[in-house]
Amino acid sequence: MRDMENKIHSLGFRLVKLLLLAAILAFTSFQLLYAAGIRAVRACVENDNYVKLMDEKFAVRLQDYIKTENLSVSDTEKLNWWSDRHWEAEIQIFKEGILLYDSYYPEGLPAAAEGWEMPEGGRTLVFADGEAELMVYGSYGYRLYVGVLVAALLASFGIFLLTVMAGIRRTIRYIGLLNTEIRVLETGELDHPITVQGKDELATLAKELDDMRKAFREQNRREAELTEAYRGMITGMSHDLRTPLTSLLIYTEMLDKRRFQSEEQMWSYIKKISKKAHQMKQMSDRILEYALSGEREEQFRMDYIPEQEAFYDLFSEMESYLSQKGFRTAVKMEWSEHPIWVCEEYLIRILDNLVSNLEKYAEPESLVVIRTVEDADSAGFQIMNQRREMMEEADSSGIGLRNIRRMMEKMGGRCMVDGEGGKFQIELLFRK
Repeated sequence: MRDMENKIHSLGFRLVKLLLLAAILAFTSFQLLYAAGIRAVRACVENDNYVKLMDEKFAVRLQDYIKTENLSVSDTEKLNWWSDRHWEAEIQIFKEGILLYDSYYPEGLPAAAEGWEMPEGGRTLVFADGEAELMVYGSYGYRLYVGVLVAALLASFGIFLLTVMAGIRRTIRYIGLLNTEIRVLETGELDHPITVQGKDELATLAKELDDMRKAFREQNRREAELTEAYRGMITGMSHDLRTPLTSLLIYTEMLDKRRFQSEEQMWSYIKKISKKAHQMKQMSDRILEYALSGEREEQFRMDYIPEQEAFYDLFSEMESYLSQKGFRTAVKMEWSEHPIWVCEEYLIRILDNLVSNLEKYAEPESLVVIRTVEDADSAGFQIMNQRREMMEEADSSGIGLRNIRRMMEKMGGRCMVDGEGGKFQIELLFRK
C-alpha cells in the first residue's frame, strides 16, 4: 500500500499525468481550431466576390509575366513553367474562339480540343503576337485549407508545450527554492529550514536535507555546550586553585620566617602544606583528565555521611585560617541527627572559595559568623559578615559564587545569597 502511494506521488507518475492532460487539451484545441478554420475557408471560397477577386489577381500576375518575358501564345514551355509554379488554378487561352493552350495538358492539346468552345467570362491578355482570351479555374481553397491545418497544428502544439511548462513550472520553482536554501546552509546558517512541499522524490530529498540540517544544528549545539562546559570547568577549577595555593604560600612563609610557637605547631603547618599540595595536585589531575577524556560532565562522588563528619574539620581549619588573617570569628554548631549527601572534593572547594571571598571583601573588624542551619529535608551552614566600605563590585568577577552555585546544584543542594545593606550572607543546604 505504501509503495503504491509512493508511485502515485512520484515525479514520473505526475509527469505522465501532465503529458496526458496536455495531449488531451492540445487535441481538443486542434479539433476546435481546425473546425473553425474550415468553416471560415468554406465561407471564403463559396463567396463569388472572393473568387472573382482571386481570379483577377491571378490574371494580373500572368499578364505581368507575359509582358516581362515578351511571350507569344505559342510559347508553350514558358507558360507550362509558370503554371507549374501557380498550381492553385488551371488556365485556358483562346484566340479568336480557338483553344490554343490548356495548363491541364502541358504536353499538348488532345485532338478533341479543336471542338471546344470558349466559355463566357474570359479576360483579355496581351501577348507579343496579339490579344487572347484567358479562362481561369481556381482552386484557392486548397492553400487556405493547408494553412488552416498548419495553423491548427502549430497552435495545438503550442498549447501542449504551454500546458507542460505550466505543469512543471511549480516543480522548477521548487527546485530553485531548494537550491537557494542549500546555498544558505552552505554559509553555515543552520537555523534556516528547508521547505518541504508535496510527497514526491523532491519532497523526500528536502525532508532528508532538513533532517540533516537539524542533526548538524543539534551537533553544533552539543559541541557548544561541551565547549562551554569545558570552559566553565577549567575556569572554575583554575579559580579554585588560587585559594589552596595562597594558603600554601602563607604556611610556607610562616615556616620560613619561623612564625610558630612550638614544634607541634610547626608540624601542623607542614601537614596543612601537604594537604593543600595534595588538593592542588588532585585538582590539576582532574583538569588534565577531563581535557584528555572529552567527557561532557565533570565526574564526582557523593557520600552519605553525618553533618559533623562532613563539616567539623573543615570549619576548624577555616576558623584557624581566618584568625591568622586577622578576622574575628564566631562558630555556632548544632549538628543534625540526619546524614547528608555531600561530595568531599566539592565541599573543600566551596569552603576555599568562601575563605577567598572573605579575604577580599569582608570587613576585618566585623565578626564573621559561621553557624549550622537545618530544615525538614536539608541541613547545612550559614556564613554572615560585613562588607568592606567603598568596595567596588567591579573588583569581583563573580566566578567564586558561580562555582559555588554550580557545585551545589550538582550535589542536589541549594545556595541562597543575600547582599543587601552592606551585609553579606550565604546559606548552603545539603540533602538529607
